[in-house]
This record gives sequence, C-alpha cells and structure tokens, in this order.
Amino acid sequence: MNRLTAVTRQEGFAGRAGAPLMSVNAGVPVTDALEHASCLVDFIETLSGAMGHEMLSASEGAFVIQYLAEQAKALIDAATVGGQAHEQGEPHGQDA
Repeated sequence: MNRLTAVTRQEGFAGRAGAPLMSVNAGVPVTDALEHASCLVDFIETLSGAMGHEMLSASEGAFVIQYLAEQAKALIDAATVGGQAHEQGEPHGQDA
C-alpha cells in the first residue's frame, strides 16, 4: 500500500454504546471503505423502494435497512476520520 494513501480508523457499530459488536478495521484504504458504503446505501434504496411498492413488508425491511445504514455510517465515519488524520499528517495505524 502506498504510504500516501489515506486509510480508515477503527469505527465500531451494532451493539451498545461503548461496546460495539462489530467494527470497521483500521488501515483499509478510504476509497475502498467509501465504495462499500456506496453499495450499502444502494441496497438501502432498493429495499426501501421494495417496501414502498409493497414487495417487502415494513416489518421485514425495517431491521435490514437499519442494520445496513449502521454499517454504511460506520464505513463513512471511519473513512472521514482516517482522511482527516491523513490530511493532518498523522501516521497510519493509529485509532482515533
């Protein structure tokens, strides 16, 4: 990996405050994290559209949409913090 590449910082999601069940790993190129976040948001749009057309019930879709949104937010937050650290010249591999 190029030393000039901005990378993610660890970002927890899913679980209780202070005790995340899952997390985005530190050290992933920001562009990869944002690409995955974009895919998750696309899935959210597809699912919400299916719910709007009654192809998927609200009870079936609500949990999935919430879970995908948490994942996308964690990816975006990890990429944002990593990108900001990169701009400030902080070394890679440190968690925020």
